Amino acid sequence: MLGKWHDLSRICAKFSPFRETDIRVKVDQMILKWTCEQMKQASIFYNQTRRLRWSAAVMCMGLAACQMAAPNDEILRAGDAATAPPGADPAACFGRHTTPAIVETVTEQVVVQPPQISADGTVSYPATYRTETRQEIVRERKELWFETLCEDALTPDFVASVQRALAVRGQYSGNANGKMDRATRRAIRAYQSAQGLDSEILSLAAARKLGLVALPRDDRDTAQ
Repeated sequence: MLGKWHDLSRICAKFSPFRETDIRVKVDQMILKWTCEQMKQASIFYNQTRRLRWSAAVMCMGLAACQMAAPNDEILRAGDAATAPPGADPAACFGRHTTPAIVETVTEQVVVQPPQISADGTVSYPATYRTETRQEIVRERKELWFETLCEDALTPDFVASVQRALAVRGQYSGNANGKMDRATRRAIRAYQSAQGLDSEILSLAAARKLGLVALPRDDRDTAQ
């Protein structure tokens, strides 16, 4: 019955000249005869018992307490990383893209004592509530490994080539200054995001697709 109270309130609003018209309501096998005013009070009770949710983005409003950090990217040599992909070449380098967990704050109104309603529909004792707040993990922390160029290979000449290649594809509008600056990293992320990798670290696969790194001989033979 609770789920229908708001519908009955709309019915009352439509028949404003007949606000004192009785409405028969069935609650727990008991027929109650309520006026529209009593129905309005029941509707308020229904609304108060609904579950309220606020996402962390709304609740925190930019406070440092929000547990929603930006993705973290870093380049590691497989031989130096204890958590490197299994079977990886120790001399190879990998990018590690970490997406933090997203935590949502949930606030819920819990009924401690339901209202006492007499047979004629009069609320003899109002409901009492308590507020409960807890945190739920909306998205688990994720860690993605992908092969990339080692940092010593990211020379100014190579980075300038990356910038020119991205400019041709409409992803970079700056100068080819050979610096892995913020604009360049943002362009790399935009280019790779379309391929399913939301990272500012240039993957080896993306470098090959840009024509900056030669394909392995086995891959060239397969392509032929």
